[in-house]
Amino acid sequence: IGETLYSLFVMPAIFVLGPFVADERLGGATAWATIIASFGVGLLGGGLVAMRVRPKRPLVAAYLVTLPFPLWLILLAVGAPLWSLVGACILAGAVIAISQALLETAITRNVPPELRSRASSYRLLGSLSCQPLGFALAGPIAAAVGTSPALWLGAFAALSNIALVVGTPSVRAIRSPPNEDLLAPRALRVESA
Repeated sequence: IGETLYSLFVMPAIFVLGPFVADERLGGATAWATIIASFGVGLLGGGLVAMRVRPKRPLVAAYLVTLPFPLWLILLAVGAPLWSLVGACILAGAVIAISQALLETAITRNVPPELRSRASSYRLLGSLSCQPLGFALAGPIAAAVGTSPALWLGAFAALSNIALVVGTPSVRAIRSPPNEDLLAPRALRVESA
C-alpha cells in the first residue's frame, strides 16, 4: 500500500506539481534545479549518517525517520520562499537516504537470499504500476482542487504511509540482531580454495 500511495500522490506532487509551482511562484527552472540539487545534498549527508545509525527496530526507524520528509511539500503548498524549501529538501534527502539504508539492510537480514528478488518485485509492483496513473492524474487533480491542496494531499499520503507501515505488528516485531557490535569494522574473510 505504501509504494502505491507514494506513486499515486507523493511522486506526482514532486515531479509534476513541483516544477509547475517553481515556474509559477519561484522563478522557474533555476529555482527547481536548486530545490532538486539540495535534495541531492541531503541524500549525500544522509548516506553518511546512515553508516552510523543502528536502531533496535530497523523497519520502524526506517519509516519514522521520514516524518520530516513531507515538510518540503507543505512549504511548497503554502508558498514558502526558496531558501526554506532548500533547507527542507536537504532534510528530506537526508531522511530518505537513512530510511532506504535501514530498509534495505532489514530486508537483507530478514529475507532469505532466494526470496529477495520476489520481495523486491512485490514492493515495486505497486510503485511502477501506479506511477504513470499518478502522473497522469496530478494535473487534473490540481485543476479540480487547486495546486496547493494537491500538494497537501501528497504530504498527507506520505504521512499516511508512515502510519500504515509503523502500525503493522510484523514491522514492529523485526529487531536488529542482539549482541552484535554493528559499529565495529568487520574483517574480510578470505576463503581458501
